[in-house]
Amino acid sequence: MTTELISSKKVEKSFLFGSFQDWSLTDLLKSILGHEKHVVLKDIDLSVRKGECIGIVGEQDSGKTLLMKLISGSSLCTKGLREVNGKVFFLSNSGLQSLHPELTVKENLYFYGSLSYISKIEISDHFEEILNFSQLVGSANRKFKNLSRGEKLKLILSLAVFVSVDIILIDEALPLQDKDFLDKLQFKISEFKKAGKAFIITATSTNPIKGFCDRFLFMKNGRLVEDLSQCQTNTLAHNITSSAD
Repeated sequence: MTTELISSKKVEKSFLFGSFQDWSLTDLLKSILGHEKHVVLKDIDLSVRKGECIGIVGEQDSGKTLLMKLISGSSLCTKGLREVNGKVFFLSNSGLQSLHPELTVKENLYFYGSLSYISKIEISDHFEEILNFSQLVGSANRKFKNLSRGEKLKLILSLAVFVSVDIILIDEALPLQDKDFLDKLQFKISEFKKAGKAFIITATSTNPIKGFCDRFLFMKNGRLVEDLSQCQTNTLAHNITSSAD
């Protein structure tokens, strides 16, 4: 039995320039011949094994979010091979914005769960645990619009760790100001890893997520440029600090 939950080989993602409705026949022919495309992810080789927590680090527009979308299946690669073995839960800022402000906390939990093929019955079975973990006990009937962004993140993250999924993807969506919640989440992730599941978090630097991750993948201009263990990352940071002194 394979230990890999996620595998990609030479994955590429490209987009066509312009809009079809504005194109001439010449434009269309150029597109077909491959002259009018913009490559945003290139030569992505990725392996994530059971029990790993990985950080993907890069500047804005480095390709982190698109890579997470490819892993989740919400976007398809243009070239290469991608394989995901297990049920995926994906939390991103755009996903959070898809929730309806006029619906209640409970209704939005059911809705977001449905996006990851999680049944209403399963969410109901863990509903009180989810509210307790997210520090929102007694908020089931609150309008979603009345929650702060941090409360919304905690709610959906709590959903992720209490339902039956194999891979959790978090795209720059941690409530970084709430240390108590992050400590609880870190403990929950350690249990998640022991159960042979995987967790991937993106960030613009290693600092906010170094307590969670076993290794870090660094992205630049749509490419994975480095793969370092947490120990190697700490050593690199120490050497950079020492040289600066």
